[in-house]
Amino acid sequence: MEGVAKLFGVNDPTTLSALQIDLKELAKRFRAIIAETPFNLPGSPGDMTLTQRSRLLGTNILTPSERLLEALRVEGSSKLASWPEKFDSEPSAEEKAELRQSICRLRAFANDLKTDLQQRIDEGANHNTELRREIVYDLMGCLSCHVPHVTQVRGVYVKKNGDSGAFPTFIREAFFQITGRREKLDRHLQEWIKFKR
Repeated sequence: MEGVAKLFGVNDPTTLSALQIDLKELAKRFRAIIAETPFNLPGSPGDMTLTQRSRLLGTNILTPSERLLEALRVEGSSKLASWPEKFDSEPSAEEKAELRQSICRLRAFANDLKTDLQQRIDEGANHNTELRREIVYDLMGCLSCHVPHVTQVRGVYVKKNGDSGAFPTFIREAFFQITGRREKLDRHLQEWIKFKR
């Protein structure tokens, strides 16, 4: 927080402490998102396009679960009869019903997600871009909340480094701390500044 204090001329320990708490929560939230969602960032389970994710849902969840539901239907459960043997692993009628409910819920979720992904695909969206924009916007919003007296500007453009100034410097460093990747983020900074005008 020493760097933030110097960048923005904030010396009030209460303000800095509140900002630090909010930044830690913001970082924790985004790290959790990165850890469970395919992005092109360190700590992510891998980079997949929205189209790849949509296909995966159909191939690996929706189609196989339909077949499994068919096998677990009451009228089809006779195919699972074990007579004359009795196995400890055999699910009871109640357990089969619970399995069907869980699979139906998984299918509903997979359908909802596939529909959302398809809508994003149709809109030309990109998860990697959306995440970066959201991180930048949330960082800027957090900063606005705790140091509202500081004017948010991009600073001076330097060809090699992009925008330079207190806000771009803060955003880039905070983004690096959250994601483990250094990026210019100029487009998202420009969008934020235009949005705030």
